[in-house]
This record gives sequence, C-alpha cells and structure tokens, in this order.
Amino acid sequence: MHAPRPDIHAATLRRDTHPALRRRATQLAALALLALVAALPPDATAQPGAPRPRRRVPRRPNPVLVLPIIAGRVNAIVPDGSGGWYIGGDFDRVGGLARSNLARVLADGSVALWNPDADGPVSALATDSGVVYVAGDFARVGGEARGHLAALDPDLGLATLWDPEVDGPVSGLAVSGATVYAGGGFSRAGRQSRSHLAAIDAASGLATAWNPDVDAPVLTLALAGGTVYAGGCFSRVGGLPRSHLAAIDVASGLPTLWRPEADAPVLALALAGGTVYAGGCFSRIGGLPRGHLAAIDAGSGLPTSWNPDADAPVDALALAGATVYAGGCFSRIGALPRAHLAALDVESGLADLWTPDANAAVLALAMGGGAVYAVGSFTEIGGQSRDRLAPIDAASGLARHWLLGVE
Repeated sequence: MHAPRPDIHAATLRRDTHPALRRRATQLAALALLALVAALPPDATAQPGAPRPRRRVPRRPNPVLVLPIIAGRVNAIVPDGSGGWYIGGDFDRVGGLARSNLARVLADGSVALWNPDADGPVSALATDSGVVYVAGDFARVGGEARGHLAALDPDLGLATLWDPEVDGPVSGLAVSGATVYAGGGFSRAGRQSRSHLAAIDAASGLATAWNPDVDAPVLTLALAGGTVYAGGCFSRVGGLPRSHLAAIDVASGLPTLWRPEADAPVLALALAGGTVYAGGCFSRIGGLPRGHLAAIDAGSGLPTSWNPDADAPVDALALAGATVYAGGCFSRIGALPRAHLAALDVESGLADLWTPDANAAVLALAMGGGAVYAVGSFTEIGGQSRDRLAPIDAASGLARHWLLGVE
C-alpha cells in the first residue's frame, strides 16, 4: 500500500495561520496595492462626481528680448512700418552678424536678413512709398555702385535703378511726394551742377530745376508746406547772406526773407505749427543768447523766449505733444543736469523729470509706441546696458525691456 500523500493545502493553511507569517503576508499585500495605485493615471482614483485636484502648472517667465549689440556708432533711425527700425551709421556688426553701416532691427529685437552692405558711413535715412532712401559717404550699397545717395528695396536691401550720382557726402535728407531733397558736401547731384543742396526726381534720379546754390555743406533738412528749411555750415544761399539757417521756397529755390542768423552750425531741425526748433553748435540766434537750442518764429525769423540753454551741442530733436526731446553731447539743459538726453516743456523750456541719462552722445531720435528711440555712441541708458540703440519710455524715462508681444 502506498502511504497516504500529505494534504498540501492543509499544511499550507496551518503554516499561514502563524502570527508572524500573517503579518508578513499583510505587508506584502499592502506594498503591492501601493504599487498598483501609483501606476494608475492621476485622475483614476477620484471618486465619481468628486472635483478633480488642480494640477500645478509651472509659470513660464516672459522672455526678455535683448536688443542687439552694435559694434560702432549709429547716426540715423527710421521706422520700418512693422514695429521695427532701419538704422544707419558707422558700424560693422549688429547682434553678432556682419552688417556694414546699415541694418534692420525687427519689432522683437532680432536682426533681419536685410543687408545692403554700404561700404562707407550712413548719415541719414528716410522712407517713402515702399523705398528706403540712404544717404552718407559711401560708393557702393545694395549690391550696386551708388555715390552717397541710394534707394533700397525695404525687404531685400537691394539698390533700385534710381541713381542720382552725387559726387560728395550727403548729410541731410527729406522726401516730399515725387521729390527727394538732399543736402551735404557735394557739387553735383542728379547729373547736374548742384552746390550742397538739390531736389531730385524720385522716379528718374535727375535733378529738378530747383537750385538754391548754397556756399557750404548742408547738414539737416526739414519740410513744411511750401518751404524747405536747411541748417548747416553755410553763410550764403542763392547769393544772399544766410548764416547757418535758411528757409527756401519750394517753387523757386530762392531763400525767403526768414533770416534767424545763427553764429555757428545748425545740426538738427524740427517743426511744430508756427515754430522752427533748431539745435546745433551755436551760442546766439537772431542776436540773442541761445545755447545750442532755440525756438524760432516761422513767420518773423525771430527767436521766441523759449531758451533751454544747453551747455554743449544738440544733435537731435523730436517732438511729441507738449514736449521737445533733445539729444546731443550736453550735460546740462533746461536749468537741470541732463546727460545727453532731455525732455523739455514746449512752453517754458525747462527740463521735466524725465532723466534717461545716456553715458555718451545721442545723435538721432525717433518716436513710436509710447517710446523715444535713441541712437548714438552710448552704451548705457539709466545705468542699464543699451548699446547704441535704446527704446526709452516716454513717460517714465526708463530704458525699456522689450518683452514678447510688448514694444
């Protein structure tokens, strides 16, 4: 007879009834349950109808868009019509990219592919009817030979067929309708003899009959109705005495009777209503003391009582409402210390509380989106790094950080 087989199930039952073994089995079961719960999706354990726990989503910081570092001086700035800017000057790199004297900075602070590659400094810029006009001391730009003045495609940066063939540097630029006005140190423009100031047809590139015949370089231009205002180093216009500042009739090319008589070069002009604002190197205008900045009546040519009295040259002007913004080399203006940049009351001429404090010269200004855009040779604004290009809040005077979606 075979011995009876032991009852395995009974033996197992007896073994598991030992207290220590029971505790061990309970622990193993609990661990298995925890592992199972951990493997489930987060909402699988919620009771039906119970509110789901809110997940914490980490906040993404707003990305700060850093303005490009510019290796050199910036002399001119104009808006590109899309929230960005064309800049010109004497530089060779922008934002780490090779950009010879011309660049386009987009609204997000990045550098566009636009690269006309001027072979000499750019002094002035203007935009009109889908064209970027560029003036300076170059011989080649946009892939073509262009003496000192050119028209560029706003997206490609290539030179158009327009070629006025100016024989010397161009410093002042203004566009009105079908006419491009250019001032500088030249003797020929638009294939005609034109001394320091010319009107050039925007279609053909040929000089019009307009010929004021200025005896020394014109550095800045401004247009108002039927008048071209010119500032510079000259002493005669159209054979008549006009010291550094003149108003010239658009139709005839002859100087008007307006004659403020500055005692040194005028570098910047801005117009508002019946007032011509002039900045420069002068200390007197119309026989009255006016330190580097003056407001002149557009009718009489006499300086108004407005007298901010800057202590060094004013190179740039911009107007917005009841404020005149001035940039230059000064350290005091409007009766207060102001380093290279100031906001002046249009009535009193006093500096307001706006104090960006650039650490070097401001050479051009433009307005846009509640900001004053300054360019020049500075590397700091208000103690913050801003390399030759800075948007400054028009209300607070603080250098802006360009945030995504915010100008």
